[in-house]
Amino acid sequence: WCMEPLGASELAAFGAGFAVGGTLGGRDQRTLLDYTGFAPYCAWRLQHPGLWGKYAMERENLRKIELAALQKSGLALPNARLRQPFKDMAAMLPGSLDAGINEVYLSHGSKPETLLAILSGGLNERFSGGLFGNGTYLAEDVAKNDQYCTYDQCYGDHAELHKLLFDGHGLVHPGQLLYVFVCRVVLGHLVRTKDGSTDLEDPARRSIWSSTSRELAAIPGSSPPLLHHSLLVEVGGRIARYREFVLFHGDRIYPEYLVAYQRTK
Repeated sequence: WCMEPLGASELAAFGAGFAVGGTLGGRDQRTLLDYTGFAPYCAWRLQHPGLWGKYAMERENLRKIELAALQKSGLALPNARLRQPFKDMAAMLPGSLDAGINEVYLSHGSKPETLLAILSGGLNERFSGGLFGNGTYLAEDVAKNDQYCTYDQCYGDHAELHKLLFDGHGLVHPGQLLYVFVCRVVLGHLVRTKDGSTDLEDPARRSIWSSTSRELAAIPGSSPPLLHHSLLVEVGGRIARYREFVLFHGDRIYPEYLVAYQRTK
C-alpha cells in the first residue's frame, strides 16, 4: 500500500468540509481552546488494495443482497442527512458515493502515534469504546474529531510516519500539525438514539442492541432478520454539540483520505 499526495482541488474540498458547524469545545475537549477554526495543510489518498477489497465486498453485499431483502420486506433506508459542508466536500472530491446504500464521507480524528496502524490495518472497533458502545466513532464536523487530536510537533518526532508522508513528496512539515481521516463509510440502515439505549423512532423505545455495546438490534420488519448497519447519536440527550456515527464492523469504513491540518485563530 502507499500514500498519494493530493493537490489544490482536494485541499479546497477539505477546506469546505472543515467549516465549523457550531461552538467549539465540550466535555471531551483536551486542549486549551485558543483557536476558532481549522485549515487543511496537505492531504494524501490511501491506496490500499487489501482494505479496499474488504470495503468493496461489504458495500456490494449490502447493495445486492441486504438492500434487496429489505425492499422485499417493504423497508427503505432512512436518510442520514449530513451537514451541508460535508455534502459540499463530497461533491468536490473525485469519485462518487452510492446514496442508495447511504454511502457517505465522515471524519475520524487520530493521534500521530496511531496513524501507521490505521493506514496499514484500517479502523478496528475492537480497540475502540465510548458512551455508545465498542465501535468506531465518526463525525460530520471536524470540530468533534479535533477534541481527540494531539499535535505532531515537528519533523522527526515520528520518523517512520514522516518518511511515508513527507519524504520524497516535496512536502515540508511546518510543525504543529494535526491529523484527521476523511473516511468512505457505508451507513446502510441506521438506527437513531439520544440515550444510547433506545430507538428514537420507536414509540415503545425498543433497545438498539442485540448484544450490548457490541452489536446493533435487528431492523424491525426485516425477514429474515437483518441487523442495523450503523448507529446515529442525535444531540439533545447524552451529547450536546455534535452528532456522532458509530459503526461496529470496521470493514464498512475505508480511511480513504488523511488530512494534515492546522488550528486557526
